[in-house]
Amino acid sequence: MLPIALDTQDTLRFATVDTIKHKKLSEKLQVDTSRASTLVIKDLDNQLYHFPTDTTVTQQSIRDWLQAYQRGELKPYVKAQSTPPEAIQNDDSVMTVDDQNFEELVLDNTTDVLLEFYAPWCGHCKR
Repeated sequence: MLPIALDTQDTLRFATVDTIKHKKLSEKLQVDTSRASTLVIKDLDNQLYHFPTDTTVTQQSIRDWLQAYQRGELKPYVKAQSTPPEAIQNDDSVMTVDDQNFEELVLDNTTDVLLEFYAPWCGHCKR
């Protein structure tokens, strides 16, 4: 990691965090502590960008990820659960919205949207 940190020291700062000793910080950065290690970018707007979990961590993959961040190609990390296809109800009156289709359905300026947020585990929300 040191060579990458030295190569990007003019634009990025690197730090390491022991997730066992600093659990609150790990929670704040939404780090999965069950993984041996992970990489997170926290920008000046407090947006989080997590290294992809399906990518092998190598010096080159880290460099590629950081370059994609610097080019503005990464989407901020959103802790959300995608809706399984069989649970999606789409008709003219009700649509299921999740992190994958939120921008397309809700932020579309051509139509008005009434959006209900709920917690599926909440007794009050179930009523």
